[in-house]
Amino acid sequence: MAGDVELQTTWSYTGTRWPDFANEFELPAYLRWDACARWTSTDQHWMATVFVRNLFDEITYNEFYPLSSFAGPLLGALTALDILKKNLP
Repeated sequence: MAGDVELQTTWSYTGTRWPDFANEFELPAYLRWDACARWTSTDQHWMATVFVRNLFDEITYNEFYPLSSFAGPLLGALTALDILKKNLP
């Protein structure tokens, strides 16, 4: 399978946060690593892209609703898979 492959990664850090006005509850800091791979055919007519969010599946909380005591988890997931056929000129 000939063609070009592009790889991209993003590493981000989110520090400790206090989601309520009284600063009574603290959401922990976390690291997140995302990855993307893209393949393009030699003739440039086909392209496939895969994007994975939170590659190492570090479980943390990225939001909090104080009135309901619900915290939303940030889990790893394949978030996008695109396969495109480009139109010929």
